[in-house]
Amino acid sequence: MKSKSLSGVFAISFLTAGLLFTAIFIFPYEILKSIGDFLSSDRNLESLTPGRIITLKSFLLPLGIFLVLMGSLIWIWPEKARILIEKGASQIRQIRERVLKDGRILLNDLWRGRPDRAETSSLIAIVLLAIMLRLMMITRPAEYDEAYTFIAFARKSFRQILIDYNVPNNHIFHTILVRLSYLMFGSDLWQIRLPTFLASLLLVISTYFLGRNLYNRKSGIISAILAATLPSLVVKSVSARGYIIVTLMMVVALLAGNYVIQKKNIAGWFILALSCAIGFFTVPVMIFPCGFIFIWLFSLGLTKQYHQDYVNIFSWMKYLFCTGFLLIFMVMLLYLPVVLNINTGRTPNIHNFLYPIPFGEYLASAPTALGILILEWFSGLNELLFFILIAGFILSLLLNRSILKQPLPMSLILIVYILAAILIIKPPSIFLRIWIWILPLLLMWSAAGIVGALDWAATKFSKPYISHGLTGILVLGVAVNGTVAIRSASLKGTYTQDPAVIPVTAFLKSQIANNDLVIVSSSSNARYWYYFYKSDIPDQVIRNRKRAFADVYVIVNTESSPACGNETLETVLKYFGPNSDLLDMSKVDLVYKYDYASVYQIGTFPARIQRAYSAH
Repeated sequence: MKSKSLSGVFAISFLTAGLLFTAIFIFPYEILKSIGDFLSSDRNLESLTPGRIITLKSFLLPLGIFLVLMGSLIWIWPEKARILIEKGASQIRQIRERVLKDGRILLNDLWRGRPDRAETSSLIAIVLLAIMLRLMMITRPAEYDEAYTFIAFARKSFRQILIDYNVPNNHIFHTILVRLSYLMFGSDLWQIRLPTFLASLLLVISTYFLGRNLYNRKSGIISAILAATLPSLVVKSVSARGYIIVTLMMVVALLAGNYVIQKKNIAGWFILALSCAIGFFTVPVMIFPCGFIFIWLFSLGLTKQYHQDYVNIFSWMKYLFCTGFLLIFMVMLLYLPVVLNINTGRTPNIHNFLYPIPFGEYLASAPTALGILILEWFSGLNELLFFILIAGFILSLLLNRSILKQPLPMSLILIVYILAAILIIKPPSIFLRIWIWILPLLLMWSAAGIVGALDWAATKFSKPYISHGLTGILVLGVAVNGTVAIRSASLKGTYTQDPAVIPVTAFLKSQIANNDLVIVSSSSNARYWYYFYKSDIPDQVIRNRKRAFADVYVIVNTESSPACGNETLETVLKYFGPNSDLLDMSKVDLVYKYDYASVYQIGTFPARIQRAYSAH
């Protein structure tokens, strides 16, 4: 009786849900909309658009058919269903108990592996230096992308952040953190940059642990000091974008991967999947570091580097592939709100970060792009230190078996993987932000090669102070170089993309009224959006051209602009201005000029404007 009752409950539940989902698929939009309106508090469910209904139906039909099929099978064979249900419940309990047990083991291992007092002191000093350098840059003028992120996304509700991916500037997880910081502290630049700033400090700490766990303590210290002071990393660490979070999640995933190699632990595998999923939820470029991590772990399985608890390669591969499937499920679940928000005419650009180009063109541009990337990575680094790092990277390859004790160097796996990835996918390789996750790995391998060579020399000549002394000199040199470079950059405004935006905004603040119109090109508009917002100038002044307006002001950036291109008054008006019939071009005055930025005031025809927008 009990088995029939249990099976009957499952059968009826599955059949009811399946028939309901199938019915929703069959019902026309008008009926579903009327039901939704009836159930909503204001009797008007505006979010239930035809596009969303189409997307919803594509999920509900296969789900409904599956549930009806399962319910029918349970109804026909209740005893077999009961046995399967009980076995499934037992498996779930066992997995839950195993995860809790492995979680406690993982926490105990983390506690036992904590740094000693000397290491902790060194790490605290490095983090304090990282904080100091980042604070020098955290209030520099807004970059285009971070200004766009704040104005277009972070000011909106959490629901809107989760569903709106019509442009790839919305790094969803990072945007959520920016909104939290904005709600708690405010909208100053340091406040919207706070999530990235904190993530960068965690990156310094996790880079230390990765270098220590894979190699040794001295490698960890040098890796951390490099991550803390490398100018390009410092600048990206105070930019309100998600790429530093992706890099942090990559390092955390590598730490988890290194842990599960040495110990069979479900909690470790779960952290590996979770960290990769968070990276994906931040920026889809996580596909690159995630692919590298799984290929690295796959290669370790082929060479039987896993712990003996895995018994054989099939057991290892089972855990690896199950983790991969768990990761895919997590990413699909996280992006489900985006997928369900597909509106008519507005398709989410989930893959817009790739921008593929023709294969021949890509090969031809690759050497130049690589040179630009290296220059951007190591800008501000002393030439001697640069060559020392290059030498350290080469040494890490040569000394791989003695310092890493793995048949295949991680760096060699990465090189082959990246070459394959860029030839197949052809991403925009000149962008530092796409490949910034590689930097901590390069720094770690360089540190490991340098330490390995110094330790070899110390052993060879029986003089251990050689290794300790030269390591100390290197750490001091890196710290001094980073401090001088960032201090100089902060004074000179080296990393300021558009320095004219602040004085131009201040001028316009004193000139314009709320019903005026400001025209600016798309190459710099987001920065003006942010500074207009901070100056309490209404959004409509610069973001709404489809309205009646009084005076018109046009911002033109000449060829000397560092980030805004070569513009003329005619081109800005042609592509970004209102209808030319509304403007009196006989009344054009240059009212303000700052370096490369010129502000023009243009006369208008009020009667024409009134007629054009009378319907609005």
